[in-house]
Amino acid sequence: MIKASQMANLTDARYFAAWGVEYMGFCIDPNAAEALSITEFKAMKEWLVGPQIVGEFMGLNQAEELLPWIEKLGLQAIQLGPFSSLTAAKELAQHTQIIKEDVLESLDDLSNLASTYAEWQAYTTLFLLDLERNNMHWKDLNPQQKAQLAELAQTYPLCLSLPFEASELDDILALGIKGLSLKGGEEEKVGYKSFDELDDIYEVLMED
Repeated sequence: MIKASQMANLTDARYFAAWGVEYMGFCIDPNAAEALSITEFKAMKEWLVGPQIVGEFMGLNQAEELLPWIEKLGLQAIQLGPFSSLTAAKELAQHTQIIKEDVLESLDDLSNLASTYAEWQAYTTLFLLDLERNNMHWKDLNPQQKAQLAELAQTYPLCLSLPFEASELDDILALGIKGLSLKGGEEEKVGYKSFDELDDIYEVLMED
């Protein structure tokens, strides 16, 4: 399963939609500098058929703040940031799918995730573990840390966001994870950009 995250332009959104990704995320958190405007979001959403549309929120943590967005924008899922409360997740899960995002400060923090995931499991569709935000790469993980990820993946629907090379993808998938979170990037000019690196990843995924 692929979650396309932080879609910022229609070129990326249409590219990932052509992949047949299951989830497509858009940052619409009004407190985030990179947030899309409602007009930009709706313009992109109109072009998309297939992916479940995810509203990505980092700064809004309360159910009463988030519920209006679900109906207003027709969201099929909400991605909650690391500081969201379990109470909010319980209420929101009655209305939409919940993707819980966690951002690690250090790879040593992997051992702390199991207890958090156990509390959230009943209300969460997907646990998105972001190693990329703090510049942690697949090559940085030692065997013990990879084993910890594999253990989490056995019990919880784990989706990883981390930098890797296409040649490393088979080893990542061998962990038994539910999916990967992939991002696009800035256009070279409006409507044009190179997808060579993502094409290499897609070729490996198709082979698997």
